[in-house]
Amino acid sequence: PPAPVEPVSTPSNISHSTAEPTFNLPKLDLPKFYGDVLQFTSFWQQFGEIVDKRKDLAAVSKFNYLVSSLKGDAKNVIEGLPVTNEHYEDAKKLVVDRFGRPELVIFHHIQALLTLPVTSKTAELIKFHDKLMAHVRSLEALGITSDQFGVILTPIIVSRLFQGIREEWSRESEGHEADLSHLMDFLEKEMRRRDRCKTLGGLDETSEKPAN
Repeated sequence: PPAPVEPVSTPSNISHSTAEPTFNLPKLDLPKFYGDVLQFTSFWQQFGEIVDKRKDLAAVSKFNYLVSSLKGDAKNVIEGLPVTNEHYEDAKKLVVDRFGRPELVIFHHIQALLTLPVTSKTAELIKFHDKLMAHVRSLEALGITSDQFGVILTPIIVSRLFQGIREEWSRESEGHEADLSHLMDFLEKEMRRRDRCKTLGGLDETSEKPAN
């Protein structure tokens, strides 16, 4: 059976007095990871701060916390590995190699960008823009800037927009056809414009047709 887990405390749980300090050690809710590569970086950073970097926890306890944090397909990666001090680093390597390789994470973000759905409706355009920004920010956190992939992605993303929006982009994008940052700024302005038009009753969202 897995070794007993040492409780995890936070600095706010430590009470100070002239006598020997007393530690209040409540149960801590750990992040959960189910195997979605796009969620791995966030999960791993949280796990690192809460558990892995702790100097007061034995490796076997960290291993137990890792086991309890992994669910579904993610947990299968370390299935059968003995929960011991000696195998904690092996378990971490297996998890990172399976879900956290930078090239794998980058590939999944790019793939997600290429399959973003969009409609002409303002609410859907807002969701499209927000998802686009989320993936771009994640890529930048991995050291991949929009300058590096914008020349490829910008025309593809534009091709997924509706005809009316594409026509407006063609009027405003001269000299910036491969500039992803310029496209994101354009979409933000387009959302504001469409929102104003809708408020004034000048936007018929049912008249737009999907991009071919």
